[in-house]
Amino acid sequence: MRNRTIGIILAVLAAIAPDVIAIWSISQSANRLSDPGFHWSNGVTSRDRWTHGSVISRNGKRTVRIDGPSESRTSAIVKLLLVPVGIIIASLLALYGTVKGRPAWTMSASTLAFLEAVPLIFSFVWLMILTSGIYIVAARLTGSVRRGIRRWQLALGSLAGVLLLIYTVTTFTHRSTPVPLFLWLLLSSLAFVTAAAWLPISSNPDTAA
Repeated sequence: MRNRTIGIILAVLAAIAPDVIAIWSISQSANRLSDPGFHWSNGVTSRDRWTHGSVISRNGKRTVRIDGPSESRTSAIVKLLLVPVGIIIASLLALYGTVKGRPAWTMSASTLAFLEAVPLIFSFVWLMILTSGIYIVAARLTGSVRRGIRRWQLALGSLAGVLLLIYTVTTFTHRSTPVPLFLWLLLSSLAFVTAAAWLPISSNPDTAA
């Protein structure tokens, strides 16, 4: 019972920061989508790839908005559904899985959170990977981890370990400048996922090999 409580608390705490970012992102996207004056691009070409969106003010003057590269309305909706909505879905899966003691749901949340790190590679990638690792720990604490679920955890941990090795080699090989904080956070989060999947949690009597 104590392990389950700890797992639920971990899942709740892990979901807070990503959900706050996701909700903020949804609000920003909703403002753009509902703004009749926002100018959407019909398509991104090599010439306007980095052109910013624009708003036509009430006095008729065209002003440039500096809040992101130009994109079509459709691509904005797709990004909205894939990233912030996906993050919230992962949080809901994790909470449901930990409360109900169903590690398959929690591992689905962990995998989804790990995948959500891909489109966030230049921003909050480390946060989503860290969240994925915490969900793995929560899954191992809150339910009976059967053989299939255990292999799932080890597979995700192995993937994180391979990425950790690749990023470590590419980061420190022939490097003459200090390692940015972003890379340290990324390496630490990958190491955490690897450890969360592979290190034994002997305190959970329901865990099956």
